[in-house]
Amino acid sequence: MRSFFKPINAIKALCLLSFLTLYLTMPSCKKDDTTPQRTELQKSLKGQWNVDSIEFKYYENNVINTDYSGVQPYAAGDLIIEFVDGGFIATNKGYQPQKFPITENEDGNSFNYADSNGRYTAVISVNGAQMTWVETSTGVSNGVNLKQIVTIYLTKL
Repeated sequence: MRSFFKPINAIKALCLLSFLTLYLTMPSCKKDDTTPQRTELQKSLKGQWNVDSIEFKYYENNVINTDYSGVQPYAAGDLIIEFVDGGFIATNKGYQPQKFPITENEDGNSFNYADSNGRYTAVISVNGAQMTWVETSTGVSNGVNLKQIVTIYLTKL
């Protein structure tokens, strides 16, 4: 009886079998998407917003100080906030636009940013074309507990 089995054919078959096993068991791979996924907050903020007014509430030992509290109205186009990928641009009429990078928080409704005066957390609420942006800061000075709440009211352009 003649054998059709040759060592070279066995090696070829073994290589082919190994390759097929590897190919069939390998998980499908695709290129990593280098574009960061925008969150729902970023999607809802994207675009230009007109600042309608900014309300300041300043507290000393939990009592509002009316000398430092009040509402600053803005005319249409005086202060525009434009949300772009990774941050926002503030354009105050008559001044150079300023860009602020943001870091979104895990809660999905706030982000952090900084300027020359410090770091801030903005808590955002969007209802259609209306946005409310609230920042709260606290501290102690000469034994007095201080708290400032800044609320910015905006309308989508």
